[in-house]
Amino acid sequence: MTTTTNPLDTSPFTFSIQIISDTVCPWCYIGHKSLQAAISSHLSVYPNTTFDLSWSPFILYPQAPPSAIEKSLLLQKIYSHRSPQILSRLSHLGSLYSIPFSWKGKTGNSINSHRLILLSSSISPSLQSELINTLFKQNFEQGIDISDPAVLAKIGTEFGLFPDQEAGLNWFNDGEENELLERVIKESQESKKRGVKASPSYLINGRWQVGGMQETTIWLGVLENIRKGNNRVEIPVGEGEGGGGGGCK
Repeated sequence: MTTTTNPLDTSPFTFSIQIISDTVCPWCYIGHKSLQAAISSHLSVYPNTTFDLSWSPFILYPQAPPSAIEKSLLLQKIYSHRSPQILSRLSHLGSLYSIPFSWKGKTGNSINSHRLILLSSSISPSLQSELINTLFKQNFEQGIDISDPAVLAKIGTEFGLFPDQEAGLNWFNDGEENELLERVIKESQESKKRGVKASPSYLINGRWQVGGMQETTIWLGVLENIRKGNNRVEIPVGEGEGGGGGGCK
């Protein structure tokens, strides 16, 4: 797949991209940065294009409690003897998108972070996007445990979602009564029932499926092909040893 070399094209087009992702998946962070870069590049050629992004949760560790395990130990468990190679690959790809990965700190169940994301979506897409960037950055660059409700209450307060941290913490602790909790669980389960096996995964315009983190050049080709009305585009998820396709399962 190659990118276009045509002059500026002002014909209108809309991409609706459902991003199925988990906040504790490093491939999702790289994938988010890569997609954003591709969108910016595509808009430079096709300025009359609209990108509608929506986020759906994919809970990787639904049975884990908050702050369950050191991040580095979790990655070792996931990738076993391949963990040094995978971490090296993640660090390399991260550097391409200005992500200085840190594997310090604890991690755990991501349900509460997804509740916060859904709460922000009721205010504005731009606020939601900024919040997601903050969650990824604090988790993977600063070693902050975003499975900790107290941490999330602080973030939510900074984004104006709660009047203060105490109110935010009460909101998280009242999870059994919160409809967003049920929605997060339901959406994650529905994605798995539809055959989504890893995060990140993407569904474009309800038709085209892209599995795993893809580098910007791949995304540019995908967007170009869809815009031109080419046949179904489907890229499966891999495990990240190659140039793309990496994901968390």
